[in-house]
This record gives sequence, structure tokens and C-alpha cells, in this order.
Amino acid sequence: MFRIASSHLRASRATYYRPTRLFHSSSRLWSDEKLRVLFCGADRFSVRHLEALHHDSQLPDSNIGNITVVTRTDKRTGRGLKQITSPPVKGEALKLGLQLYQIDTFKGWSPPPTDLIIAVSFGLLVPERILSASTYGGINVHPSLLPDLRGAAPVHWAIMLGRKHTGVTIQSLHPTKFDEGVILDQTPAPGIPVNHKWGGLNDTLAGFGADMLVNAVRNRLYMPPYKPLPPRNFDEVALAPKIASEHRRVDFNTLSADDILRRRDALMKLYAFARNRNMAPVRLILGPEISELSQDDAEIHAICKWQPIGQPFAIRTHDGEVLDGGSILVNTVDGKTLSIRKMTVEGHPPMNAYAAARSANLMMPFRQAPGFHAYLASWFYAPLSTEEKPSDG
Repeated sequence: MFRIASSHLRASRATYYRPTRLFHSSSRLWSDEKLRVLFCGADRFSVRHLEALHHDSQLPDSNIGNITVVTRTDKRTGRGLKQITSPPVKGEALKLGLQLYQIDTFKGWSPPPTDLIIAVSFGLLVPERILSASTYGGINVHPSLLPDLRGAAPVHWAIMLGRKHTGVTIQSLHPTKFDEGVILDQTPAPGIPVNHKWGGLNDTLAGFGADMLVNAVRNRLYMPPYKPLPPRNFDEVALAPKIASEHRRVDFNTLSADDILRRRDALMKLYAFARNRNMAPVRLILGPEISELSQDDAEIHAICKWQPIGQPFAIRTHDGEVLDGGSILVNTVDGKTLSIRKMTVEGHPPMNAYAAARSANLMMPFRQAPGFHAYLASWFYAPLSTEEKPSDG
């Protein structure tokens, strides 16, 4: 029988997570000492964990005495860098009335007396100097089934790599490396299904992670000697590096339709380069309104099959209606056709994809394709490219 330590756990999550450690019996662990927690976090994933820790700290049987928060500094963002953006954890810490520090480096900074450091999606390595000053060192919540998807963007990569399941890991903080600590707790196999876009999956994992973190603190998994979980067997282990601009580029000559759709789900906005009538490069921002074309019309299928890979086109009836709600169509390397319903030509507002392409002079006039009778077709002047400048040769 499993014992749920935190009263705020939701029954709906029990399907995926049950605590894997019961309370220790050592008299030291059952002492009345209250932890002085240093919480290091920044984004909305870490906000959920701070909320859960603070909620638990208000319960009479909690072993958390107080929570001090460290987050990143405010940043200038937006056009002209005129807008000041604060990390989400800052707002939550202020709302809860917690002591708050904002840093972008640990150099020259020392925390108040601390018993346990908890790092959740913080983005800075907690150095050995800080860890050794903490009574019990530190623990981390990582949204993947380590050792799979070590790195800064495990939720994005779980989607992009087509993982069927993912999960949450509680690990000790390593003094010199990210995601190389002792695994203290982890979502049981098979894990949490990867059946959401990034935002939904991120929030789901945050909920599970928050419950697991509260259990880890209550069950004192942070206390030495650590009791690591046995190694887990994986068919494949990959890294999850920080998302960069090149991950958003779409290469229709190498990526399958499923690859592109997974990137859509993970990153929401993708891009490629087109050429206008004068062969000048035009950057296209492809939003989430991308899907595989579903049509039963034999002539439409034949027209699509006839198009080269990566060469956008549109199909129109003789009555002037552009197929699939004014979509631009593109064939992929695996023989499928993707429908792009909306897109943004850089420097212009987002709009219907065909209207956007036409306004930027990207498309040839519609004409009757040889052998086809019910529809007209129009093409971009050049295939989509991942580079602004054409490659040599």
C-alpha cells in the first residue's frame, strides 16, 4: 500500500505517479527541525513547484520552515527592447510574500543560511561553493526520464523526437554538471503519455513534478546516504539542448511530414525562406495552423502528386475558391502533402496563407494544369529553402 505524503495531491494523478519512497524511520529524520529552503527557479514550470512547496509549508506537519526564492533578473524584450519582462517566479514569490533575490550569476553572491537548495528550471548551475554551504546540498526537478533527454529543453525534444512517454525525475544537484545527479525518484514506467502540444505537456509535467517534489521533501530523499533508483533500460537516449533558431527552420527536402508536425507541436512557430517574383528572399513564419491535407478528390490527389518536393502551390476551383480555406500546399520528402492555412510574411501581419503569399508576390498566376479539368493551380516562383541566400551551384 502506498502512502501519499502531501494532502494537496490530486487523485487524478495517481494513475501515473505513486511515491516510490516511504518515510524513513531514523529518529533524526523525524526531528522537529524545519528546513530553510532556497528555491531557484524562473519560468512557469517552476512556478507550479514553488506554489506546491509554499502550500505544503503552511501545513502543520510540514518539515519546511521558510522558503527564500532566487530567480533571474528582469530583461528588456520586444521591439526596441523597450519592454521590461520579469521571470514568472518573481511575480509568484512577491504574491506569496517570500524573500526574493534576482541574479544572473552566483559569482559574488551568497545565499542566507540554507538547509536545502531546490532548483527547478533555473538555467544556472548551482556551484559547489553554494551547495557545500547548504546542510543537505540540493535537489532538482527535471521534466524527463533521465538519463534520457538531459538538457535545457526536455519537453520540446520529447515531442520533436516522437517519444511515446516521458516523465519527471527528482535528482540530486551535481556540483559541476547539469542533469548528472543521483536519481532519487522518477515517474514509474511507462511514464506520462506525450499526447499534447508543448504548452499542455509542460503544464501536465509541472503538476506531476510539483507533487513528486513535495513527496521528496516530506520523505527526506535529500538526506544522505542517497538511495538511488535502479538503472532504467531505454531503447534510445538523446540529449535535449536549448532550442535555437535552426531548430525552427523547416527543410522539406529532409524532414518527413510527421517530423514537421511534431516541430509544430513543440515550437509552435517555424520558418523557411521563399523567393518573390524578383528572386529576392522572403522569410515566412509558419504558425501552428499546419496539418496533413485530407482530401478524397482524385484530381486533387493527382495534382498534389505531380508537384515537386518543397515547392509551395495552391489549388483553385473555376469559381475562384482556393482549396482548404485558402491554404498553401507543400509536398514533403515522404510523399505527403501539408496544408499551411495561415502564415506571416516577415514585416506583414499574419493572414490566410494564400493571401499572404499573393500580397508578397510569391506566386505565379493560376493556370490550367495539363490533363486536369476541374481545378487550376498556382506555384511559388521557387522552392522553399532553409537559407536566406541561395546555395552555390
